[in-house]
Amino acid sequence: MKTKIYTIALFISILSLVIFTSCSRSNFDHPGPTGPSTLAVLLNLSASPNVLYAGPTRGTTSITATLKKFDGVPLANKSIHFEIIYSDGTRAYIGFLDNQQTVLTKATDSSGNISLTYSGPTEQELIDLDMGSFNDFKIYIYAYLAWEGKDLIAEQTPIIILKDIYDDIGPDDIGFELQAFPNVLWCTLERPESEIRGIFTLKGIPLTGKKVFFKILSGPGEFSDGYTKTYAITDSNGVATINYVGPTKDELTFDTFVTIQGQPETDWIHINPDGYDGEEDDDYFWIHKEMDIRLIKGHN
Repeated sequence: MKTKIYTIALFISILSLVIFTSCSRSNFDHPGPTGPSTLAVLLNLSASPNVLYAGPTRGTTSITATLKKFDGVPLANKSIHFEIIYSDGTRAYIGFLDNQQTVLTKATDSSGNISLTYSGPTEQELIDLDMGSFNDFKIYIYAYLAWEGKDLIAEQTPIIILKDIYDDIGPDDIGFELQAFPNVLWCTLERPESEIRGIFTLKGIPLTGKKVFFKILSGPGEFSDGYTKTYAITDSNGVATINYVGPTKDELTFDTFVTIQGQPETDWIHINPDGYDGEEDDDYFWIHKEMDIRLIKGHN
């Protein structure tokens, strides 16, 4: 009988300990202790601009790497390795990074950032590499760092190498889209707003650091900087963003539309429209898109 009592008492003690431990457990850090530690670290890499010309002189672009935890906390004093590679992952000896290096290691600053410069090739260097008749092509800046155990955190960003500023690039090579979010505005006592986006790409690659010009062709309202003609710079996704600010209901007599035009800067590139047979000096055109935003007069 005593043995049975001792057994029951022991079972109750163990159960109480389990319940106490469960109730006193603190929250674990996301994304979770059982997943790879690399899931909690983000490495972002960008090049601005990301289009360079192989002409008589070198084009340069600024490379920025940012290392942060998933919650936005920067990771300082972490060594990140940089390489120049082709799309298949092999090392490319085309152009160079800081101090004329094809491989470079730098440490993040207190904000988790690293900045360096990539200098592209000259036309003569490509000729020396038996690439004198090359077509436009891409190389990549590859960044990586070793993490816990065998984990590796890596990212890459493309750079387009063009033969020359006057080389032929057709209209199908350039992509430009104009969007409004939302594209219907309800005008009340407060001025409504719509986010205008101009999306600029070359051969499917987002163009960074380029101007997109915005203009109100007809209708009321203005942009958020107070102008009806303005511009914004494309980010690493090739998107230039500005807000359109509409009228109040008292400034609107009836429902109407505002027409907005977007135009990316293309004076840095030579474009041949299909079927165009004009003089060589005039052998270019500008790309533009228009869109309407509907304005509805509110009642309050």
